[in-house]
Amino acid sequence: MLYALSIEQARRLPDAFCRAWFPKRLARVYAREDDALRSLAAGALVAGVLGVHEEEITYGAHGKPLIAGRHFSLSHSGEYALLAVGDTPIGTDIEKIEPRRVRTSERLFQPEELWWLRERPEERFFFLWTLKESVLKMLGCGLSVPLPRFSVLPLLEGGSIVYGGGTCFGTVTVFDGHCAAVCTTRPVAPLLPQRMRAEEITNHG
Repeated sequence: MLYALSIEQARRLPDAFCRAWFPKRLARVYAREDDALRSLAAGALVAGVLGVHEEEITYGAHGKPLIAGRHFSLSHSGEYALLAVGDTPIGTDIEKIEPRRVRTSERLFQPEELWWLRERPEERFFFLWTLKESVLKMLGCGLSVPLPRFSVLPLLEGGSIVYGGGTCFGTVTVFDGHCAAVCTTRPVAPLLPQRMRAEEITNHG
């Protein structure tokens, strides 16, 4: 399953709820309000959907958040925080679609990906980027692996890739000017995130 919480909904989270479930996130200082709200939205998804306090979360060698007995992944960008939950290892990434970032593509992708990117580059850049991030987050290695080292084109064609000792499947969706990808060890159908409201989050938590 895929869940999304907007920063607008994050503004409506009760302070008491945030203090009870993720006080460290609440106490962090950010240069921009939107950064703080995205962090709160991510914490609220973990609390409201998984029912987990932040002290129950540990972190892998490359910063992947871990909860004993659960498979999940977090991401946030633009107006949303995203939570993916599965019964096998899973990774997710969301990016706000911003054309200016396309200029960096030559040092991120393999030649066949760059060729595919030539048609509709402002959209397809984010298909590739979010899928690559999702693969690495599923594997728990973050950006310690250079993105050009593997191609995600087979995932866009409904296939799989073998990387990091495992088989990976993936899907991408676009909503509200954002691109979101999910990768896991089993075939995954295209999906849209379930958009949560602050009231739903606090009721579950």
